[in-house]
Amino acid sequence: NKLTPFFNYRGQSQKIPGVEIHANALSTILQDDFLSSLPPFLVLLYVLTIGALASFLTFSLRPFKSLFVSIGLVLFCIGLAFFMFKHFAVFFPIILPSMVIAFTFVGNTMIKIVAEQREKLRIRQTFQQYVAPSIVHKMLSSGELPAYGGERKELTILFSDIRQFTKFSESHEPEFVVSRLSNYLSNMVDIIFRHRGTLDKFVGDEIMALFGAPYYFDNHAELACQTALEMIDKLSMLSKEWSNTNGQFMRIGIGINTGKVLVGNLGSSQLFDYTVIGDQVNLGARLEGANKIYQTSIILSENTYNQVSKSAQARELDRVRVLGRMTPIRIYELLGMHSLPQLEKDYKIKVFEEGLEAFRQMRWADALKLFRKVLKVFPNDGPSQVFIIRCLNYLEQPPDPDWDGVYDFVQK
Repeated sequence: NKLTPFFNYRGQSQKIPGVEIHANALSTILQDDFLSSLPPFLVLLYVLTIGALASFLTFSLRPFKSLFVSIGLVLFCIGLAFFMFKHFAVFFPIILPSMVIAFTFVGNTMIKIVAEQREKLRIRQTFQQYVAPSIVHKMLSSGELPAYGGERKELTILFSDIRQFTKFSESHEPEFVVSRLSNYLSNMVDIIFRHRGTLDKFVGDEIMALFGAPYYFDNHAELACQTALEMIDKLSMLSKEWSNTNGQFMRIGIGINTGKVLVGNLGSSQLFDYTVIGDQVNLGARLEGANKIYQTSIILSENTYNQVSKSAQARELDRVRVLGRMTPIRIYELLGMHSLPQLEKDYKIKVFEEGLEAFRQMRWADALKLFRKVLKVFPNDGPSQVFIIRCLNYLEQPPDPDWDGVYDFVQK
């Protein structure tokens, strides 16, 4: 007795007598009732059809989904072959279409991986010119790229500008100016990227940077302040190196403001750029220019200071009304982060603030004494020099009785 696939009883395989096997074989021969197979051209058509279907599905789907689709196609081929064999005694190929499906899946997956890597490399090379590498990595890993259009977010905007760069440019050869500017900008952008900033644009020697976009982080104001301080320190080091060649130093002014702006890919339908627009952006630019008035290096807006007041070492400079805004704001000079020499705390912050309070109360003589006290320790303190001149002017010609102590910027 032998086991065969076609003899079972109640679902259990049973042995069939050998004589019956021979009888079935003889009956098949006499009745010409053999199992049949597909003609070669139908096999080819079948395999090509399955291959084309597999190619379309696996190429249009992501690799994980296309894997399950490929498995489903293989199971379909097996089920079809079993059905045709059982009901029509026809052999349908299984191995060949299954191999075609497998090779199609592997081939399309490899093509997509290579294409995706090339696309990621292109995106990385493009965006790393504007944003920090860590942000580019997050952008690529999440698959979320900045889309055309904008959204309103609270960000921190940093502006920096080289003082008297036009005079520097006129007194040197163009090749030297370009080389020096490239060296300066490269070092500054490195610092911005290191603190997760996004380079918005260069406007000549001016730098505009964003913190908190395209991916938001809570401490954007603090990182912008750290960036500004490092930029000042780095420029000091660069100036010492440059002084060995032409004896010239560079100074920059930095303005930082935090507020709600419209951020995104903005511009025309033909050309757009990832940038920010809004009144808060203009305020940041005005604060950068205010350094010329107060002879300072870094000025913060009231909004920025409120976010970093626990860690920043800063002093209030003034209450000002910038061009184009009716509401006055307080501005602050950033002196350091977390720590500051005690002498600077005592004089640049405490004594200066006492002088500022006396100035606002129109006690000009008291304010003069306090600002001069600061200058005895720090002779080059710009804000103290500025307020001494104001006090002297008001002693000669007092302001109107309704004077509110606000300084109006008359230029951008």
